Amino acid sequence: MVFCSNVDVAECRRPNLGASASMNSRQSSLIFTRIMASLGKMAAASSSIMLVSRGKGKGETMATNVNAALALAFEEGCMSDVETCRSLGYYPRAFVQMVNEHGAVQTARRLLSDSHWPDGFTRLWEMGHLELTLEAYIHNHPEFHEFFTPQQLAECDDRLTQVGYI
Repeated sequence: MVFCSNVDVAECRRPNLGASASMNSRQSSLIFTRIMASLGKMAAASSSIMLVSRGKGKGETMATNVNAALALAFEEGCMSDVETCRSLGYYPRAFVQMVNEHGAVQTARRLLSDSHWPDGFTRLWEMGHLELTLEAYIHNHPEFHEFFTPQQLAECDDRLTQVGYI
């Protein structure tokens, strides 16, 4: 189950499975990714239906559902990059923990609001895989820019410029 506020997509987050979960984190991550993909498709479908069925004054509800679907797509993309990192021998535990606790959009906002490079950014730079950083993902996917302030996007680009990615 995904918990979302009707007001702020940043509040969309995964439930914390905690130590009582009977499956390992890899299994739960795969199951969660499949569920999220299904929910994203359902949210996109429901927002399309709302375009047809809702009249004036309901645009805010429709926009919230579209934004929720976009937030889910953002998280799915981030977690796909996490899986690629794992295949290269690096598991960004702190990032995954933050995503589990706050959701991908809020995690990205927090990381981009700090002027210090996150450990994961530094590690991926050292590994020669800047394309897997959160900053590169955001830079390369302008459809997600609406989730971030101009200052956060500038911080993203500044980091990538400092290391020669852009």
